[in-house]
Amino acid sequence: MTGLLPEDALGEVPVGFAIVGHVVINKIDDVGAASEFRTFSYEVLAGPDDMNVELSEGNCIGPFAVPAGKKGVFVWANDLNPDSYEALKDAIARNKVSTHIRPFCQDGHTFIPHAADSLLALTQTNSNIITLPAKRPRNPSSSAPLPAPKTLTLPPTISHFILNLPAIAISFLPSLIGLYASSSSLFAPHTTTKLPLVHVHCFSTKSEDNIREGREIAERISKEIGYEMRAIEGEGDVDEEGMVRITEVRDVAPKKRMFCASFRVPRDVAFRERVVKV
Repeated sequence: MTGLLPEDALGEVPVGFAIVGHVVINKIDDVGAASEFRTFSYEVLAGPDDMNVELSEGNCIGPFAVPAGKKGVFVWANDLNPDSYEALKDAIARNKVSTHIRPFCQDGHTFIPHAADSLLALTQTNSNIITLPAKRPRNPSSSAPLPAPKTLTLPPTISHFILNLPAIAISFLPSLIGLYASSSSLFAPHTTTKLPLVHVHCFSTKSEDNIREGREIAERISKEIGYEMRAIEGEGDVDEEGMVRITEVRDVAPKKRMFCASFRVPRDVAFRERVVKV
């Protein structure tokens, strides 16, 4: 295709496609350009103009929260779009993970500190214990007692944040400032608990080694949280304060690539005075 198209049209060469259900569509504007709910205009290329399809990935419905919940991870999941929020609740019910996933429909800037505060509040009010009903054995005998109910204990602090909207996810990072401003005693060196790891998706340019892109992404993160961050180049670890691991996700255009930047919230950021008021 690059040999046939004129130079000024090479930016439109597709780098991949996905098949979902029975329709084939083409986006005719950028995702999120017309709506804060991340919807977009489209044209139908093949199949009926019916967007009601069902997608299953890894025997789940839902790409992030549900697979984690099925593995026994507690997840506070958020989506600003009311329709997506309803679909999230439906996916939680379909996949039977309501004990591990709690859905929210909030602005992301508010949700980040709200998630930390609400989880901590459950511990402070002794509401962090979930009791599961006892399951009867498949072939019970009349004299066999029921097994004891199983209990699950929610942790007081968050281990990971996943910010998965690459076009705007970095802009949510100021919400990490002051995340645990009044709860520093919950973390090292007072305990063995580490501050949360953040996995933020974003777009940048593309090169063979991603070094230039890593430095550019680290600079953007530094600007948002008011703390100097450096991309790991060779040796280095995200547990080292101020270090960011840049992982290539996929190409999205001839000159555009999606990345995931992972870093642990620096102490100076987490314990600073909070910016976002909940």
